[in-house]
Amino acid sequence: MSDRQKIAPWGIQGGGKGQNGSVLIRRESSQDFVTACEDSNKTSASKFNRIGFRKGDQISISSPGGGGYGDPKDRSAERRARDQDEGWV
Repeated sequence: MSDRQKIAPWGIQGGGKGQNGSVLIRRESSQDFVTACEDSNKTSASKFNRIGFRKGDQISISSPGGGGYGDPKDRSAERRARDQDEGWV
């Protein structure tokens, strides 16, 4: 189970939203990762059970990132540039 796959985590005090989480599956015979809905006809892409895997299959799990705190415009230009350089935005 995981959450925040359809609706991203929200920010507070003017902060931006966070990154959605995901659970993706790539079968050995495929080039593409797909959701559990697409792979195994599940109703939910985040809450499911009984999906079988075989040698060579891959699963990618990304947890959601938290939303931001405070309006980024209130930060100095130097700190915003550093955030961007470090991949935060």
